[in-house]
Amino acid sequence: MNGLSPDRAALDSLELFATQATQLIDNYLQYSELHSRIESLTSGLQRQQKLLKVSQNDLPLLLRKDLEQTISLNNLDYRAQHVRAGLPLLDLSAASWMPLRPCWLLAAKR
Repeated sequence: MNGLSPDRAALDSLELFATQATQLIDNYLQYSELHSRIESLTSGLQRQQKLLKVSQNDLPLLLRKDLEQTISLNNLDYRAQHVRAGLPLLDLSAASWMPLRPCWLLAAKR
């Protein structure tokens, strides 16, 4: 080197350093982007897991409500069939609150 301009070895070294610096910056940007995506996906997964836990806790209540609605619909269908056929209706509301009697109690009355 003569002090005024770099020789070929110095230029090659600078070029190699610039290439490595560019790759380092690109890698850092990709890492930052992937890290951000991982954090976003992790928080989304945690939200989904919380929602799953809540829905699993609510499932028995929803099933009970579904059963109640099914029973109500069956009672309405029963009444509609009897109304269409002109048959008298039993008072289902009175029968629905009465407890079921054990079979041995019914047999004892005979």
